[in-house]
Amino acid sequence: MFFQQFDDWEIERQVLEFMRQLGIEPYEERLQIDGELHRYRTKHDKASETSGAYCIHPDGIPAGFVQDWRTDEKSKWKFDTGGCSNEQLEYFKSKEFKQKTEQAQKERNEANRIKHARAAEQAKQIFEQLKTAPENHPYLIKKKIYNYGFRIQENKLAVPLRNIDGIIQSIQWIEPDGTKRFQLDAPTEGVFFSIALDTLAGHPEQTILIGEGVATMAKVYELTGLPCVAALNCTRLSAISEIIRKKIPENKI
Repeated sequence: MFFQQFDDWEIERQVLEFMRQLGIEPYEERLQIDGELHRYRTKHDKASETSGAYCIHPDGIPAGFVQDWRTDEKSKWKFDTGGCSNEQLEYFKSKEFKQKTEQAQKERNEANRIKHARAAEQAKQIFEQLKTAPENHPYLIKKKIYNYGFRIQENKLAVPLRNIDGIIQSIQWIEPDGTKRFQLDAPTEGVFFSIALDTLAGHPEQTILIGEGVATMAKVYELTGLPCVAALNCTRLSAISEIIRKKIPENKI
C-alpha cells in the first residue's frame, strides 16, 4: 500500500492549473498520477499531435514537471501546501514522513518495474503474431518511405520498439492519419526503433545517425544507407545516444 498524504483530485487540480498558466492545458483533462512520464494532446495541438508531457510523483509532498515539446521547455511543479495546517507542515519535516515517503517510492518503482516487464512480454507476443504491413499503407505512402519491419493490425501500423539487445519492449501504433500511441504500460525508457543497427559488427568506420521520429529516420536511411535510430522524441536523443555508445563504443554517432 503506497503512502500518499494528498488526494488525487487536489493534485490533479493543481497540476491542471499549472498547465493552464503555461498555456499548455490538455485537450482532455484527465491526468495519471503515478510517477511516470506521459504525453498528452494540448488544446493547441492537431488531432495527431501530443506536444505536452508531464510527470507527477505522488508520494510524500507531490512534485514533478510539465513540458512543452514544441519549445522543449520543462517547468518544475510542486504541490502547494498553503492550505495545510501548521501541524501538517511540521509533520512533513519529520523523520517518520521522510521514511514513509522513501518506502512508498521504492514500492511504487518495484510495482512499475513488474508492470513494464509484463507489458513488454505482451508487446513482443502481439507483434510476433501480426502480419507484415503492405507497402501501400496510407502512412507509408504519405511519408514516402518503405516498410522497415512494420506490421499491421486493423489498418494500424505496428512499429517494433526494442532495447539495445534487440528485444522488443513495446510497440508504437500509427493510424493511417498519423495519430500515434504506445503500447499500454510498456517501457518507454531505453527503447527505440532502428534500421541496420545490427549490421555494424566489424564496421567501426560506419556512422550511426540518431533522430526523433520513425518516418524521419526511415527517410534518412534511404538517403544515406547508414544505420539509423529513432529515439521517438527529442528529449530522449541524449539518453539513447549514451545507451548506444556504451554498447557500440567504436562507431561514431
